[in-house]
Amino acid sequence: IHSAKVKEIKDNPAAYVLLGYNDTTNRSFVEMEATIEIVTEQEVIDWLWETQDKSFFSSKEDPELCVLRVIPQSIKLMNDKSLETPIKIDL
Repeated sequence: IHSAKVKEIKDNPAAYVLLGYNDTTNRSFVEMEATIEIVTEQEVIDWLWETQDKSFFSSKEDPELCVLRVIPQSIKLMNDKSLETPIKIDL
């Protein structure tokens, strides 16, 4: 697996994942602080291959195919107008 992103994750697996974020709206979204793992086990790839859309890889045996496992450490509800401060859940 030889991409700049995989190298970046290996060098620093800490990440923030934003779900539902759109910089053109001011709506609520979820921010997840997480650690990312690179998964190359064929069993995991086979299982996920059955449900993904196959847009980026022509075969599940592609040597550049890997899975990113996101391991959340905290989850925060952001930008919710009904809350004075974000709600944070530490895991």
